Amino acid sequence: MGLIRETELGDEMELQFMCPSLMGFARWVIMFGDIATILYPEKLRQDVYTIAAGVQGKIEAASDTLEQPSASV
Repeated sequence: MGLIRETELGDEMELQFMCPSLMGFARWVIMFGDIATILYPEKLRQDVYTIAAGVQGKIEAASDTLEQPSASV
């Protein structure tokens, strides 16, 4: 996986990568959370969405088994 182009766009950066696996790249880019926006390809966007949905499902399942903290006044 490698960065092949970097373009400054005001206070943002557009980065273009060459990678052998979209799913592998999706797993890497998801660590940037809400500060990254995938412009293309659409398949990468779909892969990130699929991973995020899986994580959300695990969080929801775990929260059902965790004791919720009580509110203190």
